[in-house]
Amino acid sequence: MPHHNVNRAASETSYLVKAALYLPYFWFVEGVRTFTRTIWRGVVYLDQITATTMMARLLFMPLFGDYSAFGRILGFPFRLFRLVFGAILIVLGTAGILGAFAVWFIFPFWLFFNYPSLAIVFFAVAWVFALYDRLGRPHLEIEGPWKDGFYILDFACESARGAIRWSKDSPQLFQKSARGRHGRKFLFRSGVGEFDSQKLKDIPLDQVYRNAYDLALSLQFKSLCASHLLAAALVLAGEKSEDVKQTLLWEKRRRDWTHLPFIWEKDYEVGPIGGVNRGWTGRVTPTLDTFSMDLTKEAAAGRLKLMLGKQKPLEEVARILARERKANALLVGPPGSGKTSLVEGIAQEVVRGARFESLQGRRIIQLDVGALVAGTPTEGELGERIQHILDEIEVSRGIILFIDEIHNLILSGAEAQTSFVFNSIRPHLETGKFQLIGATSWENYRKYISPNDAFSAVFELVEVPTATREDSIEVLEYQVLGFEKKSRKERKPVQVTSPAIRTAVEMSDRLIYERVLPDKALDLLEEAVLAKQSTGGGAVGEEEIAVLISEKTKVPVTKITQREAKELLNLEGTIHKGLIDQEEAVKGVSDALRRARAGIREEEKPIATFLFVGPTGVGKTELSKVLAKTYFGGKEALVRVDMSEFADLKNIYRLVGAPPGSEAPEPGQLTEAIRQRPFSLVLLDEFEKAHPQILNIFLQVFDDGRLTDGKGETVDFTNTIIIATSNAGTKYIQDQLTAGRSVEQFKTEFLEHLRGIFPPELLNRFDAVMIFKPLSHEHLAKIVELKVKSLEKDLAAKSIKLAATPEFTAKIAELGYAPAWGARPLTRVMQDMVEAPLATKILTGEIKEGQTVTLDLNFLPR
Repeated sequence: MPHHNVNRAASETSYLVKAALYLPYFWFVEGVRTFTRTIWRGVVYLDQITATTMMARLLFMPLFGDYSAFGRILGFPFRLFRLVFGAILIVLGTAGILGAFAVWFIFPFWLFFNYPSLAIVFFAVAWVFALYDRLGRPHLEIEGPWKDGFYILDFACESARGAIRWSKDSPQLFQKSARGRHGRKFLFRSGVGEFDSQKLKDIPLDQVYRNAYDLALSLQFKSLCASHLLAAALVLAGEKSEDVKQTLLWEKRRRDWTHLPFIWEKDYEVGPIGGVNRGWTGRVTPTLDTFSMDLTKEAAAGRLKLMLGKQKPLEEVARILARERKANALLVGPPGSGKTSLVEGIAQEVVRGARFESLQGRRIIQLDVGALVAGTPTEGELGERIQHILDEIEVSRGIILFIDEIHNLILSGAEAQTSFVFNSIRPHLETGKFQLIGATSWENYRKYISPNDAFSAVFELVEVPTATREDSIEVLEYQVLGFEKKSRKERKPVQVTSPAIRTAVEMSDRLIYERVLPDKALDLLEEAVLAKQSTGGGAVGEEEIAVLISEKTKVPVTKITQREAKELLNLEGTIHKGLIDQEEAVKGVSDALRRARAGIREEEKPIATFLFVGPTGVGKTELSKVLAKTYFGGKEALVRVDMSEFADLKNIYRLVGAPPGSEAPEPGQLTEAIRQRPFSLVLLDEFEKAHPQILNIFLQVFDDGRLTDGKGETVDFTNTIIIATSNAGTKYIQDQLTAGRSVEQFKTEFLEHLRGIFPPELLNRFDAVMIFKPLSHEHLAKIVELKVKSLEKDLAAKSIKLAATPEFTAKIAELGYAPAWGARPLTRVMQDMVEAPLATKILTGEIKEGQTVTLDLNFLPR
């Protein structure tokens, strides 16, 4: 792409000539176009505020819905007066614009002919201002792909022009672009900290310009600014490219949201002729207005939040409302998916009036069924109320009712009054006398509406899915405008970065299950903003969001500190403080946790899945307990499921929850525990005893890191370690060890042996199968030492210390050893031979606070 020499000189010369001639072009060409646009828009605007065409349509309607002779007689002259008054205003307004246009066009000639000296001074000053204004603006608008011969300065706005003019290489361009207010703000929003511009020294300047142009074109910018130059440079350097591009898109959206075009500007949207039903000047629905909210009126007043995303369901609803029959829409989606926001978006489309012909001139009215039935003790009074409303809707025309939670009208146990409402309006819906939009959840749709043929037959179903991550990011970007504005008013200014928004959406989507996007991400971001405000204000970045999500979910997502790194590196030693031997298993789980915390794992799967096999009492369950305590934050992070309770297939609902409609729906033992605490260690004890079909549900967990519960909702297992324990093959292990073979020598054969016990497809999905060896006398002696230390900790409050002799330790280990049960009997031996005598001596005063007790053979009961 040429940047210097001929193209640059030619472009600069051409532009200076155009700038010099800009004043007459602006006055006689652009001015004529502007006045032409403004005349038509002015007529429509005046018609909207006076409701003139609406008065013509309602000319013979009774006033205030009074259908008596008096109401009809009074309505005609009143509306006729409003019609004439509005027409006069439109004529006068149009004449005013035409007069201004005539003055604008004639003024230069009149001034030159009558006051030539004054004209020279006036137009000299005007020419200087026009030249200055033109030189500060882009020469050309970005409209299509880059072509040979283009010169980047032609498309540059003020914030980029200086950097382009005076930069000789890419590092210099980055530095100059970053100095201005626009550049500094962009770098902050994109979350880019200190960036070494020398990383760009090998990137040609022309390549940065070309990439900047392509970025601006892809995001529909009309000009190229400092942010585009910085973004292009960062992307080429491989620096946070996704965040950089998202920040550019956010910049474009912010301009669209905050810049309201004037009536004479190109981007001004012309609303519908006649506007919408404007208060008492046009409405003939007094009864309906008493029990409802006019969403169209709220939208016209700017009191509704901007609807973002949901374009597909919105277009589907618009098509349904345009039909001749079955023109009623039923919005179905999970709570928080934006069903009400979608209807508010439809009301906003009515006010804009330019996109959907089926919505032009309509009124979207949200009916409050609770208020409607309140204070009506008899069906006769309620029926009279409903009939008035139906008459008003039919006469007024163009009304679309919206009823939220519409399933309440047909609940089997609902009040008779709400069912009466449905029975009253159903014939009118079936004959198409008015249109209705209803909203409900999938659960209530399946339970109440779908089985009711009379109800569901009048509706066309429209699915309203939960917001995507992309839509949620856009919603949060819009809401941030309000958060930041409020913080400035409170003199504790907070600014949010684009990575913070992305992190809030991604982390909440992955780790918070109770709600849906964008609500849960919005709550998370707002909480972070308020927390920052409480400390006086500042920046909210991705780290602030990560800290907050870690506090809420207990999942470690923050950056690794030196202390945590040290703990991870020494995890085996920490585990062995509570577990003797079983080196292979300890190393396997430690490696898995280190990989997960360093981000080196498959994100869509659990952290790790292990099968622990071996005799009873050798530490399979104990390792899980120690791991939960040392790394997962405590014993409450251990989700223990006794799989022997699921030998019968009918018990599967106890594991994953009963489906909707069950007589006694209860959450699943496993799914609910993980939903409440996603960062957990799952212990599936006696795995081999579960029913084969129940074992098969874990194929989905091991493969995809998720499990579908009884209600059809997905539970995320990607932040869990899953350990299944089994005594299967115990005799095989003991026989091989007795024969003098090491675990490494017979492990391959043993895995083949396990294939006869577990389905091969399930066995293959474990990350590792760990063989636990039987404990020796030496191992049990060390376990006794650990138990004595644990007992000493329990007595720390009384400052009582314990000192066990080797003979005592060996004797307890001997008494607590049973080849068939491993170390299991040791707990009972410690209770009977050590803890019980200690308790007795403390209570009798034989052992006092601060005393050191020697545990030897004489201490043991005779």
